[in-house]
Amino acid sequence: MVTGRENVSDEFVVIDCRTPAEYSMDKIDGTINLDFKSPKFTQELEKLDRNKKYKLHCASGARSGTAVQMMQSMGFKHVENIGGIAEARAYLKK
Repeated sequence: MVTGRENVSDEFVVIDCRTPAEYSMDKIDGTINLDFKSPKFTQELEKLDRNKKYKLHCASGARSGTAVQMMQSMGFKHVENIGGIAEARAYLKK
């Protein structure tokens, strides 16, 4: 399920790969939530523009790391794992 604004900057879109429950407890404003554990995760990725830049995070960086690999195999060129939620907050404050 996609929630929030589509991006936190004009340069890239931030995707939170955590579950909706995790996302609702602690989220970064302006991110979209695509649940890595959802059976529809790949279908949701297919809807995204492959020409945009994406920064992904989850709770620890593991799910978002796997999601980045998936996106690269699907033809996305500009994807980056920015780690867990704490690392993502620090990265986005730069």
